[in-house]
Amino acid sequence: MPDKPNNQPVFPQLKVDFGFVITDPLKPGVTLLDYFAARAMKSMISYLYFTEYGEDGHFYRNDEIAKKSFDIAVAMLREREKRMQ
Repeated sequence: MPDKPNNQPVFPQLKVDFGFVITDPLKPGVTLLDYFAARAMKSMISYLYFTEYGEDGHFYRNDEIAKKSFDIAVAMLREREKRMQ
């Protein structure tokens, strides 16, 4: 498995060029890593909102939530890559 998981754009911005719709390389859109991290963060924040603390009784700061969200996203990309082989 490569060190850097496949992190392609998931919502690329499109432009029309001479009648053809193409992906704009200067505006690649949200990456799969960003998308997975945002979804993980939403779940974590919802859980923490209702419980006030994490399952280990620790109050999470925003920077900790962001880091954990990206850790989850990287794990999701790695697992996705394994399953695609």
